[in-house]
Amino acid sequence: MEMTAQLWLAFAFSILFSSFVQNAMGFGYALVALSALSFSFGVKEANLIVSFSAFVPIAFAAWMNRQELDRKLFGICVLFSALLLPVGLYVFHVIPADWLTRGTGLIILILAVDGLREKRNQQGSMSWNRIGAAVAGAASGFMTGAVTIGGPPVILFAARQNWSAKQFKAFVTLFLLMLTILKGAGIVMAGLMTTELATLAVASIPFGLMGGWLGDRITRHISPDQFRKIALTLLICMSAVMIVRGSPGQ
Repeated sequence: MEMTAQLWLAFAFSILFSSFVQNAMGFGYALVALSALSFSFGVKEANLIVSFSAFVPIAFAAWMNRQELDRKLFGICVLFSALLLPVGLYVFHVIPADWLTRGTGLIILILAVDGLREKRNQQGSMSWNRIGAAVAGAASGFMTGAVTIGGPPVILFAARQNWSAKQFKAFVTLFLLMLTILKGAGIVMAGLMTTELATLAVASIPFGLMGGWLGDRITRHISPDQFRKIALTLLICMSAVMIVRGSPGQ
């Protein structure tokens, strides 16, 4: 594909805005970037671009909030995610991805709406928090293998904790960073990496850093309760897209 001035402008704006959303909310880069880039590059090309351009903004957000991470719960999430990832890959081969995507979106929508109805989440016991982290990690690992959408369960788990915006973003972004690395490695191993894709991935770095910096500045003025409501509302929007659109390949 020949990169015209118009395509470069669309590319730069898409990466900048998606990175802004990622650092402001702690998640959302892939959804926003995929939607924006699909108009200019097509769904297949957009998926490949997002897979590699996501690393810098997500890594930037993780670095900015790394000190706020709950390491014990994060470790549980990562462990159970790794255990269920192979199961998701198996299901991917036997069940249509469109069914999985729409069904998952419906479940997330119901849980997110229920989360918004609560005025304030009470801090649960450590044992219940560990169980919740295990369930969220397992669901994310399964969904990553089955439909490549692994963020929502962990996002929902983090949003229901009594955490500040930085604690929320540290937990979610570090987990998404892990998923991004795994997906990128899979693309390289599958032989889908091209010179054009590598060029766009490198070109996305300054726009990703700029958008991440802007997002970090703005969220410093948002209270934890406001942030929780914004995060759950955005999660509802994400799940609605999953239900309506289904699998990107459909």
